[in-house]
Amino acid sequence: MASNASAVPASGVRRGLLKRVSSSLLSIAWLLLALFMMSIGRFVRFIDICYQMIRTLYYWSDPRVHAGWTFALHFLFWLAIEIFITSRALDESK
Repeated sequence: MASNASAVPASGVRRGLLKRVSSSLLSIAWLLLALFMMSIGRFVRFIDICYQMIRTLYYWSDPRVHAGWTFALHFLFWLAIEIFITSRALDESK
């Protein structure tokens, strides 16, 4: 009985393929976000956060409008994009 110990199991091949595909997709997403943020993204982010902040201050005493939570979500969204771009740039520089 001959054993084929050097053969790679099928699950290992799938994991390797999945890892390469997900890494490629993350790299493409990083590149597109980085290009967007360098060109007009900063302006869009500034306008969005300023608008949400003014809206939050205007509707502060109105319990029917959840402007504070909307501002927080917008701020966290832009912060997450910045963290993603910065962390991937640091990983690729190693």
